[in-house]
Amino acid sequence: MSRLGSTAYRPLTPSTAAAALRDLAVVISQTRDEALHSRLQRIYDQLDGPDSRGTIAADGRLSPRELDALRLAATGACNMEIAAELQLSPETVKSYLRTAMQKLGAPNRTAAAHAARLAGML
Repeated sequence: MSRLGSTAYRPLTPSTAAAALRDLAVVISQTRDEALHSRLQRIYDQLDGPDSRGTIAADGRLSPRELDALRLAATGACNMEIAAELQLSPETVKSYLRTAMQKLGAPNRTAAAHAARLAGML
């Protein structure tokens, strides 16, 4: 049996988060111990509840403009360059990137681009 924390780090993407929640739901449904069932259900609710929506989007989808901005950010373009390319203001670009980062559960634009690539979005 493997120990928690002994595996290599893998970034959390919307698809891996959804798969983990599905697995947890199966475990919960098969658990007959009431105390453990309740504890697992609380954990599931905390991970999948309304407060988690800002961290991982329910469906993991990015808008077309969020994808455009993230695609250009992934090439190393700065906000001003992205704004010029997409004919947007730099503040709008910041907003798109910030929202994409939140939906992907990423701390920065590089991590967001990586998560989007892993999820097949880019």
